[in-house]
Amino acid sequence: RTDYQLALDEAAASLEQAEAQLALKRQSSERYTALKQRNSSAVSDNDVVTAELETKAAAAAVKSARVALSRAKTNLDRTSVFAPASGQITNLNADTGDFASAGKAVLAIVDENSFRIDAFFMETKLPFIRQGDSARIKLMASGETITGTVRGIATGIAYDQDDSSALLQNPTPSFQWIRLAQRIP
Repeated sequence: RTDYQLALDEAAASLEQAEAQLALKRQSSERYTALKQRNSSAVSDNDVVTAELETKAAAAAVKSARVALSRAKTNLDRTSVFAPASGQITNLNADTGDFASAGKAVLAIVDENSFRIDAFFMETKLPFIRQGDSARIKLMASGETITGTVRGIATGIAYDQDDSSALLQNPTPSFQWIRLAQRIP
């Protein structure tokens, strides 16, 4: 966090410097323009145009410094991570002092108010299951029964020997007496 705070402070200082330069350039441009209007021979047209262009360049530098300040503030804000939901962290692949890179997952959070259960049924049971049906799930570990809704029925599974695609679910047998080839998620 300290590095990002320093970057924010530096960006703020750069913005102040750019704004000061803009004020100086604007003052110079206004002075040249006023002199030219009072006495056309006192200042060359080239000096007036140069002062105006320098003012535009300084204004662009201010815009750039504002963007840099905004980026530095965003980066500082990103040093604190907040969970989008209450839940439990799983698959934590980070430790104190590690840096997280953009786009690289370092943990997963399971929302305590929303669980997904993948169930595998024999194909002979599929005619009795429809998307939108209510479901009762009895947990084997605790015997607790929870309710849910059938959100969808997959059209296939991958076999253990098939390494061609990771896009299909590849269920591992939890009961050896049920053949997976006859099960549909």
